[in-house]
Amino acid sequence: MKVIILRIPWYNLKNLDGETIIWRYMDIIKFLDLIQTQQLYFSNIENFNDPYEGFVSIDYKEMELKNFKTVEEKNLYEAEKKEELKNYFINCWHINNYENVAMWKAYTDSNNGIAIKSTITDLVVAIGLKNYNNKEYNNNISFGKVEYIGDLNDEEILKIKNKTIFNDKTKILLYKNISFKDENEVRLIIRKKKNNNNYCKLDIDINKLINEIYIIPTAPTYYRHIIEKLIEKYNIKNIDVSTGKITDIPIIQTDIFK
Repeated sequence: MKVIILRIPWYNLKNLDGETIIWRYMDIIKFLDLIQTQQLYFSNIENFNDPYEGFVSIDYKEMELKNFKTVEEKNLYEAEKKEELKNYFINCWHINNYENVAMWKAYTDSNNGIAIKSTITDLVVAIGLKNYNNKEYNNNISFGKVEYIGDLNDEEILKIKNKTIFNDKTKILLYKNISFKDENEVRLIIRKKKNNNNYCKLDIDINKLINEIYIIPTAPTYYRHIIEKLIEKYNIKNIDVSTGKITDIPIIQTDIFK
């Protein structure tokens, strides 16, 4: 038996275990891309709507800018920071034991939504099975739970700064404003030099990754048959296809599955 080892640093995962259930919500186009290519899609940080991605919060950003005396110096710092962040690509998952109405609405439309159900262990192993000899990603991929923070005092900001500067700068991408708390997000993060695309992809063992497939409950009745035929066509085995049970889906906006 071959032992698969992928050196992925894990952050902020206390109170979670390998059996923690995670979900990725998507439309039919992204689902097709996943099963056809058998690759995970990582979106460049530039595609995210949160203006404080990489800056933690407005308090953190303001403290950083205090180090510069002129507007020109502050602008240069912000420009350099944004340029550095261009080299980070993120794949996001939602932690929950059950399907989530907010995620259905944010990342699908009423007719063709799909949710992939997995676990933390299965996600990491599914990557390892395809990338254990991939030196590029072995050294440049990390995984962690996002920590949501409110208003910070100077001491709290310095603690975060010390963690992210003297340890691993990737950690800065695992802090978000408390207003995003409902996302309950874990992230895979790849650091690599940005090319002309706003994304990158990583090979995945699709049969290990997917535990179940959920169809948005407001989809037409024939939709399930289409999904089952696609699974059969691409030789995805032992996967249950279920129709979600949530029927009241209000409007909400977020961006973790970009």
